[in-house]
Amino acid sequence: MSEYTTMGEPQFSNTFQVALTDLRRRIIQRGDMSHTSVGDLLSYVEALAQFPLGRLLVEKRSIDAFWTDFVMTSTEQKDCSDLEGFILNRSPFTIAWRELLQNFQRITQENLDNGMTLASIPCGAMRELLQLDFSSISDFKIIGIDIDLDSLMLAEQLAAERGLSQNVSLRQQDAWQLPYDSEIDIITSCGLNIYTPDRQKVLDLYRQFFRALKPGGQLILGFLTYPPGENERSEWQADKISAKDLFLEKVLYKDILDPQWRNFRTSGEIEDELKKTGFWEVIFHYDTLHVFPTVVARKKI
Repeated sequence: MSEYTTMGEPQFSNTFQVALTDLRRRIIQRGDMSHTSVGDLLSYVEALAQFPLGRLLVEKRSIDAFWTDFVMTSTEQKDCSDLEGFILNRSPFTIAWRELLQNFQRITQENLDNGMTLASIPCGAMRELLQLDFSSISDFKIIGIDIDLDSLMLAEQLAAERGLSQNVSLRQQDAWQLPYDSEIDIITSCGLNIYTPDRQKVLDLYRQFFRALKPGGQLILGFLTYPPGENERSEWQADKISAKDLFLEKVLYKDILDPQWRNFRTSGEIEDELKKTGFWEVIFHYDTLHVFPTVVARKKI
């Protein structure tokens, strides 16, 4: 067991039990696959049921603000099962996710200046902004927007820990209905585009960001590229990933869980979408594996 799991036998909620039963049924009905058997898939499902994050993934096909922050910031977890260790330590998605946070922080830090208004949409714990070094500036504002109240509470707690409460404004708000017009210097966004399968809705989101930014303002955005085998234009650096971890990534996130965030883009597609919604300068910053790149798009002055 890892240090954050509850001691003793796991306690299953009714909603988890329903999701677990449904997942087992779907796997059995689908039958053996060319690369894995029903029996092996069911053994992975049982392994997921033994630790908190695994149960959340089974029940929600998603990950909440607390676990997002935990996975993106935790050090290597050693006292855990092989599958739990894969999710927390070795998954290409997890590795790239952590690099994404680093890229967001580095790029934003390089562009900080007095008088700036920064916004995180959706904010989650808002660590990409709250952990920046603001010692060289004195006049700045940070806005956190999220539809989820628990996310806002995490951001409020971290802001207090960082001594930034007076600079932070948190708002429970739908990102597709932003109340800003040319008011924000930098928007960071990681999550909504990968959770939204409707491409037109994603374009509408980028238009909201564009309208909210000041002339010359920047959008710092994360996006997921296609895994190998799911698009001939996959950009993953597969030669840097072990065969075992590539196999587990496919089995876990495609064959078993199919989580809600599996909405992919090529770099070319993301550039086309951003330019279509008004952005003119689009620059890419790739993680080591090219799984979860960062793109910076600028609004023309």
